[in-house]
Amino acid sequence: MFQVRNKEAIRLLTGRQMKKNRQRNAIAIGAIILTSILFSALFTVGGGILEVARQSMMRASGSSAQAVIKFLSMPEYENVKAAGGYEKIGYSIVTGTGAHESLQKLYTEVRYGETYSAQSFRSFPTEGRMPEEKMEIAVPRLVLDAMGLPDQPGSRIVFPIMVDGTLREDTFTLCGVWDGDPVAPAQQVWVSKAYSEEIAPTRMTSFGEGVPYEGTVMADIDFPNTWNLQGKLADLLARAGLPEDTPGGINPAYSSLSVDLYTILTIVILLAVILVSGYLIIYNIFYISVTQDIQYYGLLKTIGASGKQLRRIVLRQAMGLSAVGIPAGLLAGYAVGYLLLPYVVMLFLQTYEFEDYTISPAVLAGAALFSLLTVYISFRSPGRIAASVSPVEAVRYTGETQQKGAPGRCRKSIWQCVEAHRSILWKRKAHIKMMRKKKTSTLGFGKSAKQKNAPAILALRNLRRDGKKAVLVILSLFLSMTLLNTTYTIISGFDLEQYVETQTNGDFEVTDWTVAMAGQYDKNLEGIDSGFEEAVSRLQGLTRFEKVYCELGQADLSEHALERLAWENEQGNEYTDMCDLERGQEPLYAYAATGTLVEHAVYTDGEFDAEKWAQGTYVVYCDGAPWWGVKPEMLYQPGDRITLEGKEGQKKEYTVMAVGELPSTLTARMAISIGINVILPEQEFAELYGEKQPLSVVYDVEKSHRDEAEKITAKWMEDSGMVCISFETLKEEFQKTKQVFTMIGGSLSLVLGAIGILNFINIMVTGILTRQKELAMLSAVGMGGRQMKRMLIWESAAYIGSASVLAVTAGNLLSWLICQDVVIRNQWAFAYHFTVVPVAVCLPLLLLAASAVPLVFYKKLCAGSVVERLRYC
Repeated sequence: MFQVRNKEAIRLLTGRQMKKNRQRNAIAIGAIILTSILFSALFTVGGGILEVARQSMMRASGSSAQAVIKFLSMPEYENVKAAGGYEKIGYSIVTGTGAHESLQKLYTEVRYGETYSAQSFRSFPTEGRMPEEKMEIAVPRLVLDAMGLPDQPGSRIVFPIMVDGTLREDTFTLCGVWDGDPVAPAQQVWVSKAYSEEIAPTRMTSFGEGVPYEGTVMADIDFPNTWNLQGKLADLLARAGLPEDTPGGINPAYSSLSVDLYTILTIVILLAVILVSGYLIIYNIFYISVTQDIQYYGLLKTIGASGKQLRRIVLRQAMGLSAVGIPAGLLAGYAVGYLLLPYVVMLFLQTYEFEDYTISPAVLAGAALFSLLTVYISFRSPGRIAASVSPVEAVRYTGETQQKGAPGRCRKSIWQCVEAHRSILWKRKAHIKMMRKKKTSTLGFGKSAKQKNAPAILALRNLRRDGKKAVLVILSLFLSMTLLNTTYTIISGFDLEQYVETQTNGDFEVTDWTVAMAGQYDKNLEGIDSGFEEAVSRLQGLTRFEKVYCELGQADLSEHALERLAWENEQGNEYTDMCDLERGQEPLYAYAATGTLVEHAVYTDGEFDAEKWAQGTYVVYCDGAPWWGVKPEMLYQPGDRITLEGKEGQKKEYTVMAVGELPSTLTARMAISIGINVILPEQEFAELYGEKQPLSVVYDVEKSHRDEAEKITAKWMEDSGMVCISFETLKEEFQKTKQVFTMIGGSLSLVLGAIGILNFINIMVTGILTRQKELAMLSAVGMGGRQMKRMLIWESAAYIGSASVLAVTAGNLLSWLICQDVVIRNQWAFAYHFTVVPVAVCLPLLLLAASAVPLVFYKKLCAGSVVERLRYC
């Protein structure tokens, strides 16, 4: 047999076939669009999270440069610059620090810097310019506002600068301003090169002991790409003749940006769900398309088309539909992802402010690749069916699947299907009785009571005729219903009151901003002044007022603890450097809590005994930080003796009552590497460390006065350097979290639901079209229109009912497994409750669709007479 090898003929056949099936193509394009929406939204959100995380780390580190080399002399910097191998390089010279009293909580550095260096510090003027004349200065608004200075370029300001212990107060002309970033570790103030050289001459010798910090050169470097930055920096140092341990390194935004296992699994699961959901509908469309046109492919094979050419025809159809659906889906998905990004960031990164996310071409390229991969996977099996069909089987093909156990038999003919329907609809005796009563058609489809269940039985048998197709539709609907059910379960399981109890220890919890600020190392351990305590005591409805004290101190190591730390030191654990092993001491954070706070600490070993605690000879102990070495047990156990050293060098021995710690919001929120935490009775703390102001305070107010207390406390926070966690702030955070889950889960459920419904509509419509000859013959032999409609409705309802049963059973089991996540259960005070509410709400709508779809398309199918339908099918 001759094979047609003309590619132009293949292209022409593909085009004509697509024009012939416009309605089916529209459904396929819709499916591809929905799948692409899911992929592009996921990639947009995922890329946005990584970008926001990187931006956050850049803000925390204070620089966007990929690498920095610190404390250079100018000749050393020139060697680095001459070594090459980078894309951009610039330098800044440390001149001094801001010395105004209002800048105590806003660390400010004064430097001279090149344009690139200022940009990498994210401190480049947005109004005005960098200093050029000797007495010009560029200052962020954050610093100007703190000092009470004008922020208009051209203003004359006095700016005090501390240079190597010497205070200078010079008058400058403000030449540039920008907003400043409160998250940055230091605010940058730029001065001119001439002024910097005058007060802090650039160092010409290597930095070392006795060399002041001022005048040193800091190099900021960007490489052509982010691959192996550590190796590139090491090579640059070697070419410049600098030692490997030269201070500096890679920006944490590039070296430490990592995604935890939970996030990776979440992304993988989402990708898998989208891939499966898209595959279910796209595969089903191509599968039905190929089976409906199987006679066409058989005829092509008869005239010489090879199996490979038939696969190419199906593939060209798939790629043609993808060329329309994927771009539209990418654009829509990017818009959806961009809208969802702020909510996802709140969930994963615990931050509510971030810069606008600029789309990366790689994000849309990745989404397009996955969408195309889904289409390609979906087309392969139908393509094989088209390629492997024999011309003889194609002519007799009616959509029936091969019967198991009879591999050599041909598929059933339409007349055999009609005979099967007739055997169900009536029995021989009923037929004879009906023929006697009244004349009917030859096959006698009547309306007796015995036949009232026939449409339902026929519908179930029709589902069994192609179980694979039925499973695909049911799974598609099941996925969307399960996701919606899971989202509702999570949202309804959040408990506000319980959440507030887990996140705070009272109605109001106040501490200094340095304690609450993540990444802030200079903690104010006495941030609550006496004036604030007095003000709180005058609040109406005050029912409780408790304090927490904190001090950084030392503990004498026991023999066992000393042996353990010495072993860690031998293993090369550099964190033991914090311990003075020669003197046998270890750093610690000592706490004291008044009232009942210590009773509500989290205990992991031993028990708290209030009577023994009152004796003043017991402490609660906890290791201060995780160890990087092997840690089979705590350094101290309940019953061990521990000696603490006081502020004046006095020492006192205590017994460890239990292993535990205060809630994190009541601590300094800092851990000492290989250090410890202890909780002391209040009197013992005062004897060791003297009278101190509290680290934080907790107070409760009667419910009737809570709103008034909220307003008063908020006013106090505005006028001080303190921050407060209260019922209202936690309530707002709680509502935002619920909104996040609602937006993400609801959006994903909506799109998956659309895919499921579209898949359902597609299989019902194509099922009717595929079986139009069979339906016409059933009408010809006497099956009434009402019976046929009931049969089609029962088929639709069977899909919906099966998916609903699965969603209530297996879907709820899957929801329960998802809700076992530790973050959801612990952080958000979640309690699982079995529910069928989402399924119950969706079921009437789906059943309505199950009735409407077959009726509408059956009506169109029956527009012509039975004779015409039999002639042209």
